[in-house]
Amino acid sequence: MNEPRRRGLQWSVMLAAGLAVFSVLDAVPTIALATGQLHPAAEADLGAASVRAGADEPVRLGERHMLITEPRMGEVSFSYFFAVVNTSAQPQQARVLIMYPENMLSVQALVGLEDRFIGFDDERGGVVLTKSFLPGTQVHAVRFRVAAGAADQEVTWQLPAALPLLFVLRGAQYKFIMEARHFRPGRPQELKDAQLEGIASEGPVPAGGWSLSLRGLPEDRRRFYSLAVVVMVLMFGVTVVRRGI
Repeated sequence: MNEPRRRGLQWSVMLAAGLAVFSVLDAVPTIALATGQLHPAAEADLGAASVRAGADEPVRLGERHMLITEPRMGEVSFSYFFAVVNTSAQPQQARVLIMYPENMLSVQALVGLEDRFIGFDDERGGVVLTKSFLPGTQVHAVRFRVAAGAADQEVTWQLPAALPLLFVLRGAQYKFIMEARHFRPGRPQELKDAQLEGIASEGPVPAGGWSLSLRGLPEDRRRFYSLAVVVMVLMFGVTVVRRGI
């Protein structure tokens, strides 16, 4: 299978997995991890201000958040799935701040969004979504790209608000290790049959900086390609000199 087709298939699997998880995103009071342990829904404990812009705002982020990590040549891609909940009976124009990685190369709309809805908040800093949100729960996703020049990477994320529950997943075909403080092995129970593995937060992830460690990422093949090109040029140069061309 060629590379574009393989990546297309992988993305289709990830998208289906994300939608499967978020189809019941805010419909249950507790969240069961694949480990069989229960993580209590934390919005009540955090208080309304931790997950929404204000107590009277009808538009807020959902409780579960999911990052799907995929290494690429010289970078790491993070597909961030989340829900936005509009508790009113009418569409609401709103600005929603979402978490983002420091030193990101780009951000791209994936599900429920267009690139024109994504901007940067100059006052508070960070990535902001500005659009009309329909009543009820809507699934959204964006893709962040972060440079990765080594096998071991530390990716720092900025969270404008606390997240009640965060999953960080990767395809089972990858063998690199993902670690973060106060995270343990786990994944949404809806993905028990999917080829995804990962870690889950043990409790709410507080606002501010949050660090994700990636160890054993696949090496950047472009370095080997560059070396091969240099060797070929040198060999060709030597051949030219010897032949007197």
